[in-house]
Amino acid sequence: MGNGLMQRKGGGLLGPGMLKKYWLVMFATFSNTSFLISQLSQVFYVQFQDIFQLTNTQMGFLEGFGNIGGFVGGIIGGLLADRFSPKKLTAIGCFVAAFSALLESVAHSYFLLLIIYFCLALAANVLLLTPYFKLIKLLGNSDEQGKLMTFSEAAYAIVTLVIQYGFLGAITALNLSFQMALRGVGILCILVGIGIWVFLKSPGIEAEEKRLKELRKNSTVSKKENTEPKVGLLEILKMPVTWCNVVATFCLNLMAQIVFTYMNPYLVGVMAFTAGTASFVAITMKNFFRIVVSPFGGMLRDKLGDSTIVFKVACVAMTVIALGMALLPLGGGTIAVLYLVLVALFSVGMYAITGLQYTLVEDAKVPIKYTGRLWGVVFTVNATGYMIRGAICGQLLDNFGNAGYRYIFIFLAVTTALCGASAFVLKKLIDKKKALGKRVQAEVDAQMAQQAEQAQ
Repeated sequence: MGNGLMQRKGGGLLGPGMLKKYWLVMFATFSNTSFLISQLSQVFYVQFQDIFQLTNTQMGFLEGFGNIGGFVGGIIGGLLADRFSPKKLTAIGCFVAAFSALLESVAHSYFLLLIIYFCLALAANVLLLTPYFKLIKLLGNSDEQGKLMTFSEAAYAIVTLVIQYGFLGAITALNLSFQMALRGVGILCILVGIGIWVFLKSPGIEAEEKRLKELRKNSTVSKKENTEPKVGLLEILKMPVTWCNVVATFCLNLMAQIVFTYMNPYLVGVMAFTAGTASFVAITMKNFFRIVVSPFGGMLRDKLGDSTIVFKVACVAMTVIALGMALLPLGGGTIAVLYLVLVALFSVGMYAITGLQYTLVEDAKVPIKYTGRLWGVVFTVNATGYMIRGAICGQLLDNFGNAGYRYIFIFLAVTTALCGASAFVLKKLIDKKKALGKRVQAEVDAQMAQQAEQAQ
């Protein structure tokens, strides 16, 4: 914060030094291979089921381990990210994921698969998720947060395509076994982990590691001599920005699930698409807009210096679009084209702000030493979104058949409006200096006053 004014002249999607930072973000994002390993059982459902001779119930239970790990691991990962080097935690997460992949490649029992998926949940939700986003945040200054966070969204889509298409090519074009391809992914995780540990460097990362060393050093000093303010998880929970961020992230997670989870059955059951065509359209649209649109949302945020403005404008537009989907007649032909146009427009708005859920902390001036725990709370609550979406939307389709999609799109509109409302409330709180709560706001004000005195 102290050098924010000097750094404000950076600007631009390809401003000074940004290409190097984009490369570092892309490289760091390959650590997300840890998440993708557990998704292979879903993407290659039939192959996985045949190889390990599992029932559909067993397959579902394996997938459920990820949600449990997300719910339990979010806060734990946040606590670790504020106490230890996010770079080293991310690297260790890669090593745990690699070990899990290599172990899975030789597994022959369902019990061992459960242990492996527990390890994957540990790597993804405790060691990687929050530390990864904190690592991305540390790569740039205040005026680059939008570009970096939204580029990480595009990078994740690229990494997803590379891993999933690469895996598909390995087991088809190269005729490798599923297990051999898994070993290749495991080796990739090891290389990425080593690269992050050794080569991922920036002034922000070095400053944070220095602060963490000082914090551990001070922990051996008596409480009277230690002037580091103690802010625990309870204080994080009292910060209004935490809950505004929870609502925004939770709603964005629901939006993506509703739009793309039900696109396939909607196109097949209502619009008379073939299953293969529907899958191709859904995968292409999801990844295309995530890659292309995300960076521009970040550029707009950094130019305005405010994520909440982008949120509010995008959410108003998306709410109208979602209501338009609900009003569409249930039929194919030109109606199908109109539906895809509405989905494309909705995707533009959604991916313009998806990465900005991680810049709300910058808007509110949350000190870096608290962002890990704040995001940990956000990710823990966010993990429940899958259960809520499945329960609500599944019930609507079971009760109303194809007509249930109208109610699902109305649910989407309500969710989008709630996301925009959270940004509106956060902006009001920031303007009134109430977003951080009294204790943390007093700490930030004291630091700013000290920096002002030093500047004079």
